[in-house]
Amino acid sequence: MISIERIEQRMKELEIKSWRELSRKINISASYLGDIKNKRTQPSLHTLASIASALITSVSYLLGETDDPRITFVSTMRDTYRPEADSSPETTAHSIPTDPAGWRRLPLFSKLTAACGGAGNGLAYADSEIDSWHYFPAEIYGAYDPERPPYMHYVDGDSMEEAYIHDGSMIIVNPAEAIYDGESALVCWDNDEVAVKLIYWQKDGGVELHAANPDHTKVYMFTKEDIHEGRLIIKGKIMWSGRQPKRMR
Repeated sequence: MISIERIEQRMKELEIKSWRELSRKINISASYLGDIKNKRTQPSLHTLASIASALITSVSYLLGETDDPRITFVSTMRDTYRPEADSSPETTAHSIPTDPAGWRRLPLFSKLTAACGGAGNGLAYADSEIDSWHYFPAEIYGAYDPERPPYMHYVDGDSMEEAYIHDGSMIIVNPAEAIYDGESALVCWDNDEVAVKLIYWQKDGGVELHAANPDHTKVYMFTKEDIHEGRLIIKGKIMWSGRQPKRMR
């Protein structure tokens, strides 16, 4: 839960004289921010990141996860997109660190935008495909590869709720992050079906896709050839869905 005391302490340190002034800085209504102050509601992920940005601190500090208000960047870079040592060239990430603060502007794709549109990672940005842009720190979106930058998408359905990915939530997808067994990813198969699924790598180089919700029992299986030939595209690891997704064993 967000700490109102920490917000007000940072406001004092930065000489932000009122919550109304803070609301102008982050471009949200004073009444909504007042509801957050009076604990009548909790901020959305976007609002939380905006407050942290305006107060030059981290989301973790505002949530009480750290006592250090300074923004730090702990590298989560991976050498390969897949854990196998013989990863093919198209699955190799060349991630680079961000600046120390790590704040970047991420696009949120429209609910009508097909996640598999565009070349390879769905990032052929057209203005009509993007709802809005939102700032997030590196501690949320992870590694940064300029060739495969992180982006945001909406979730539709309840099949991943046990992994803390809920129907209607916004997710951050990072194509540059390694994905390990039991972690969540945005995937596309047959250039049509798009979903968030748990990834389970197979010894032969194939992959199984599972739901986190035990009520959804269907398992999708793809071979190594399916992946290399593009019948299955793993768009990226889910980094955030209002919180860090749960890894399912």
